[in-house]
Order: sequence, then structure tokens, then C-alpha cells
Amino acid sequence: SIDKRISLPKPSIDTGMGLERVSAIMQGTHDNYKTDLFQILIDASAEFSKTSSEGENNISHRVIADHLRASSFLIADGVLPSNEGRGYVLRRIMRRAMRHAHLMGCQEPHLCKLVPTLIQIMGQAFPELNSAQPLISETLELEEIRFKRTLERGLVLLDDEVKDNLNLSTFT
Repeated sequence: SIDKRISLPKPSIDTGMGLERVSAIMQGTHDNYKTDLFQILIDASAEFSKTSSEGENNISHRVIADHLRASSFLIADGVLPSNEGRGYVLRRIMRRAMRHAHLMGCQEPHLCKLVPTLIQIMGQAFPELNSAQPLISETLELEEIRFKRTLERGLVLLDDEVKDNLNLSTFT
């Protein structure tokens, strides 16, 4: 019965039963991304990007939801994007989600628009998200703008290099 608590034979051992797995079990699914916490973020991502949450964009929306959550908690804990240590890990997590938003055709910053939805569904259980909301939103938006510039410059350089190589190969 689900109402009866059974003590573990070896207490204090990590069972791997984190929030997502417990939520999935309680909600009758084997897919963490089909839980209410993730579905709300995935649906919000689909709405803001004007794409479907299923089909070819399914993985992108999952990455965005997962990485938005991780990034927001890191920022709320005082970690900011940088080129070293925890800040570097944060930047990589954020940029992976931003790359997925770019792949779906998002021209404007996307992750920062999802912060209010994240706060709405997790802010009561994690009040540090509420107090850090302005910092989370601003950090995500600035990093998204910076990443878009970097990506655009990189794509121009790549395009020029490809054109140069094509021109060289036609003469040899």
C-alpha cells in the first residue's frame, strides 16, 4: 500500500529517488518529463517559441526546461556565468539550452521569458527562487544576448571559411 512507510534495510544510502523520480512514480509515469513540473515548463517553452512541444522539437523543449531549472537554482545560490569553476559549468548549461532555442528558430531571448513560469510552479517550495527572480531573469537575458552575438559571429566566420574552401577547390 502506498500509505504505509517501510524502513529501508540500510538507511542513509542514496536510493537515487530524487524529486523527479518520486514525482514520476506518484503521477503514474516512467518519464520524468511527463510530470507536472516539467510539462508546465515544456508547454511554456513551446508557447513562447511558437513551436510544438512534440515531434522534432521535443528534445529541445526538454533540454530547455531541465537546464532552465538548473540554471535558476545555481543563480539563486549565488553562482554567475564565468569562464572558470562553477560559473563555467553554469554558462555551459545555459548555452546548451540557448542553442536548442536557436535550433527552434527563436530570435529573441527565450529562457528569461520562462522564469516567471518556473517561479510560479516552484517558488512556494523554494522561496529563494522568489527573492532571486530579478537576478535570474537578468542573468539569463544578458547571457542569451551575449551568446546570440557570439553565435552570429561564429556562423559568419564559418560561412566565410566554407566559401573560401569552395572557391579554392574549384581551381584545383
